[in-house]
Amino acid sequence: MRKLIIISSASIALGACVPVDKGFGETVRLNNLRQTVNPEGTVASANGPLEGDNGRRANAAVKRYESGTVTQPSAESTKSGGGS
Repeated sequence: MRKLIIISSASIALGACVPVDKGFGETVRLNNLRQTVNPEGTVASANGPLEGDNGRRANAAVKRYESGTVTQPSAESTKSGGGS
């Protein structure tokens, strides 16, 4: 029992000597920022439309969504060529 107390006391004392990393958690914060949508979306298109923008197609898609006539995607087969 005495040995256990000495070992645990030594572990706590040595743990207190570890320097604190100032950048701890920086990676998580950076990843959160990278995955956040641009709240000022108009700034991105200040020089014109973004690549892939198509207002007519987007408008038609919204109208189909609102009217409930969305085109369902076709199912694809996942069968492979030879099997047993």
